[in-house]
Amino acid sequence: MTQRSITLALGLLLSACALLHARTSKQIVYRPTDNTLVVPTTHGQVRLPLSGQHLFVADTDFKPQVIDTFKTTHNIHFIEDNFIYPRRAWLNNITNVSLLTAGTHVKLQTYHVLSRQPLTLKAESQWADVYLRFSVNGNSLFVNQTLVPKQDGCYSLSTPSLPIVKPQTGFKAVIPGYVHAEWVNPDFVSAYVYEHGMPNKPVVYQDKCATTPVSIMQTQSLTIGIAPEKQFPRKPYLNGENTHAQWNVGYGAMDAEGKLSPQLYYPVLGTPKAALKKGQKLHFAYRIILSKNNWYDVYKQVIYGMYSFDDMRKTTNEQPLTTRINKIYHYMRTQSAQLFRKAECEGVPICAQDYRGGVHGANNDAMKNADYGAMWMTVRMANDTALANNLLPYVRNFKLKQQFATGKYAGAPQGQYFLWKSKRWVEEWGEHIEPIAITYYSLIDVANMLLFEPNDTALQASLRTSANLLLTMQRQDGSWPLGVSLKDETDILPDLKDLRPTFYGMYVAYKMLGNDKYLQAAMRGANWFIAHAVRPTALVGVCGDTRFAPDFATAMSVQALLDMHQLTGDVRYKDAALDMARYFTTYIYTHPADVTPLKDKEGRSLNPLQYTQAGLACEHIGVIGSANPQGPILLSSFAGMFVRLYQQTGDVLFLDMARAAANGRDRFVEPESGIAAYYWAHFNKVALPYPQHAWWQLGWLTDYLVAEAELRSKGRISFPRGFVTPKVGPHKVLGFSAGTIDGENVELTIGNNSLSCHNANLELLVARSTKGSHGYAIVMNSTNRPTEMRLTNTSGQCLKAGLVPPFGIEIVKVKNI
Repeated sequence: MTQRSITLALGLLLSACALLHARTSKQIVYRPTDNTLVVPTTHGQVRLPLSGQHLFVADTDFKPQVIDTFKTTHNIHFIEDNFIYPRRAWLNNITNVSLLTAGTHVKLQTYHVLSRQPLTLKAESQWADVYLRFSVNGNSLFVNQTLVPKQDGCYSLSTPSLPIVKPQTGFKAVIPGYVHAEWVNPDFVSAYVYEHGMPNKPVVYQDKCATTPVSIMQTQSLTIGIAPEKQFPRKPYLNGENTHAQWNVGYGAMDAEGKLSPQLYYPVLGTPKAALKKGQKLHFAYRIILSKNNWYDVYKQVIYGMYSFDDMRKTTNEQPLTTRINKIYHYMRTQSAQLFRKAECEGVPICAQDYRGGVHGANNDAMKNADYGAMWMTVRMANDTALANNLLPYVRNFKLKQQFATGKYAGAPQGQYFLWKSKRWVEEWGEHIEPIAITYYSLIDVANMLLFEPNDTALQASLRTSANLLLTMQRQDGSWPLGVSLKDETDILPDLKDLRPTFYGMYVAYKMLGNDKYLQAAMRGANWFIAHAVRPTALVGVCGDTRFAPDFATAMSVQALLDMHQLTGDVRYKDAALDMARYFTTYIYTHPADVTPLKDKEGRSLNPLQYTQAGLACEHIGVIGSANPQGPILLSSFAGMFVRLYQQTGDVLFLDMARAAANGRDRFVEPESGIAAYYWAHFNKVALPYPQHAWWQLGWLTDYLVAEAELRSKGRISFPRGFVTPKVGPHKVLGFSAGTIDGENVELTIGNNSLSCHNANLELLVARSTKGSHGYAIVMNSTNRPTEMRLTNTSGQCLKAGLVPPFGIEIVKVKNI
């Protein structure tokens, strides 16, 4: 036997002994013969191939460079200059750092065992040494990684590549906020920007839109998630500063050689932490979670087990949400003369609110309305005859005049905005017709108004005209065009399909008009949507100013599919809705929320659970979404739907996300009006310039609180819902019809001061009986601990006192409401 044969046989014998030892102990074993870790877990023994690590080295004065050479499949240079809002985010995400072409690339693929207990490996290169120390607990592999440079420079280091995927056998890659893919897409723009598959080249995604800091790879037999320990991802708010844009950790789903693998990068080349001196040690800690279940299981393990999202249950309020509702109502009522602009359109008086955002062709003269259903709901619940007579008729006129009256597109909105100086209608970012806009602004808005005004013949005629137009624009396969140019009737942005819940307009038409042709169209549209949007998880959004990046329309699609299931009984719609709902949770931040008090610039102590992004959803996700500069939004239309989904599924993540979005956000609320800012980045500084958002807030807050009452009362409380709300998501209008409490017909009220419950953590909904002078106080505890209640009337008389259980409810029957 030759010396080489003896050495090989000895190596195989040692590997076999190591494997036998691993099977009988909790020790992790490294097998150098095939560069594999053998990890004992609660699922049994798992073998992880190590394909090495990727080191990038540059000079200390390294600056990232933009690589701006990308085109769509229709040879359009991306991104077009007119999309001013997402362009900066796009350029920030196509640098040589993001595309892994910066610096000198070195692969570290040979590991030496320094210690077997705990297992410690070392990889060497001329640039740096890397040390890895492993330990295991349950199904989690804990890794401590140390980078030691051998010369001054700028360094970036990946975690070990774990190529467990054979693409031909199927996979799912998930980086929340960026990637949700089951195929590799050769169309780089479609994959990188719109999350349609994953890019066919390696990229590094930034911290700021990684809503949960993890990269997950699911195969038929094993799911791996790799996530940094909570001290390493960027903090959204630190030392009195907005630090949302810091890039501490990079995330990847493909290594630098193009192999599918979950990856982290720390530090990131070009960031302050990457500049290292010779011999300066840089430590990084992360976990590799190994599961036999799917991506959603690993995702929730990271959210709760690593980032303590359940800490959000400790949130407390400075004022109840019901107080905010009443404040918003009174502010909109008393300030209506200043907040609403009256103008004329073709001799008809119309009314809307001034809009200060960017609008195509505007000269500081754009007007728009938001959430017609919430307007009518508020006026009805408040029994406000002044607003009913002095505001709603002119808002109604705005809606009727918004539609084309004649021509090929009669029944379509001429635009979301009216420019009162030039007296013309414009769309958000171009001159075109979108079928989704017909669904939103011609059908849903009008249908929600008709729920309150069922005998309005002008609205009825408008709804029918719009329904027939949407029907004629539907293609034979069930889809609709994304949009049609008014100039030449060509498709706008031909690289995009209408991967949006446009079919909901046909559902609304059927519910309101009852003709079977609308139901059949809704089913064809929903079936196409499931096949082309839900199954491949490929969507586009509804905001033209961000080139339709995926957005809150994804949440609306969940409710649209649930409504289709309720109407038809077809279980395919329910299954698709639940798939979309789990996917939409990845639009919601779960960044670790430190419970240690923060300090602002003036040194005042701040409750970090009030400033955290955790629980808030992105307006638009991904590399061109508004979450890049602004962070998430406070408008949480999904909250009520998530409560109802918890009721259906028992999945506590839905409930925790709903409550985290709703509670403890007082620092973002303008004190006088009760209106919250739109974007997280502005705290409460930019609430009043956009007062039309107040109607959306009234809508989603009411929907959420009633959903909580229905859940907690276990069926004693129930209220009918209308249709979803354009365009921010799935919250539904109430108040057009009586609900029930213990079988008795009741009507919710707004602005009712007959009862009070002076505890910021207790919500107080008041409902009047439709017969008699009595009513009900619905008191709900927003915290995870017993809370003192003292319910009083206007004369100060205590009607009931005691403790309300954690997240509990009290229903008190009260006379003379």
